[in-house]
Amino acid sequence: LLRCIDIGFPNSIISAEKTTTQAFFQRDAQDLLTRLNPLGHKYQNGQVLVIGGSSLYPGAPVLSSSATLRSGAGMVLLASPKKSLNPTYHALIELSLDPQSEQFTSDDLKLIDNHYPKTNVIVIGPGMCNETMEAELLESCLRSDKKLVIDAGALPHLSKFKHLFPRQAKTVLTPHSGELKRLGSDFKFKADSETQLASQLAQELSVHIISKGKFTKIFSPDGSYSINTSGSPGLATAGSGDVLAGILAAFAANHHLAFYEAILLATFIHGFAAEISPKGQRGLIADDLLELIPQAIKNISPYA
Repeated sequence: LLRCIDIGFPNSIISAEKTTTQAFFQRDAQDLLTRLNPLGHKYQNGQVLVIGGSSLYPGAPVLSSSATLRSGAGMVLLASPKKSLNPTYHALIELSLDPQSEQFTSDDLKLIDNHYPKTNVIVIGPGMCNETMEAELLESCLRSDKKLVIDAGALPHLSKFKHLFPRQAKTVLTPHSGELKRLGSDFKFKADSETQLASQLAQELSVHIISKGKFTKIFSPDGSYSINTSGSPGLATAGSGDVLAGILAAFAANHHLAFYEAILLATFIHGFAAEISPKGQRGLIADDLLELIPQAIKNISPYA
């Protein structure tokens, strides 16, 4: 675990240092976590739409949408094939999709489109596994004017829509190492390292990229990147990335944060939640993270 400790360097020297690389620490997270508006209502806290799931991975979008709720979003809508749904929290709003199908249908696409106007952020991809309508769902999201978190099963479809980039709205991709390499291959980008590849993708598509792994890196379209300093080996478990996608959406829907700040903060909280696990690291599962998110936020800033 990394911690930032003051050893006496003057701020004038630090600020004069020219670099495209930063590190994000707990103190940085504390600076970004502000008090909630005491007069605010649920719509001001952001509305998020999570699209994902399949007969093979029914739990992934549930993890994402539950994490979004636990991270402070005012309202979360979950669009997942009906037979795949097993919600963790009754506060989730489930869209009534085709009850006879375990996959998304064209009628589902029309219903989901109707919920775009009031949505601040869309998460697409958790639990998708290359079924029929997924590419059309992704295209619809890309053509919208909403902030996007593109995760997991939506990533393999991305190269089909290169012509839709750059988007007017902010977008973040969340690949792990294998998904990043596949994206590089799909877009025919060549790079000597994962860092170079992620940076190239971010700049070429004008998106932010979270390259997940030990010391996760967050890349900006301007060529700069930040290294996240929180996390633990316990995050190497199924569903951990789905939880991160949900936390990202909640903070991206926060109107007081710039998009890049929201990504940095969400990534740090995700890692910090794993650090404070009372079950240790070996026994940590993604479901545990849902209850640890509020505690992680409170530990960083008791007023947030």
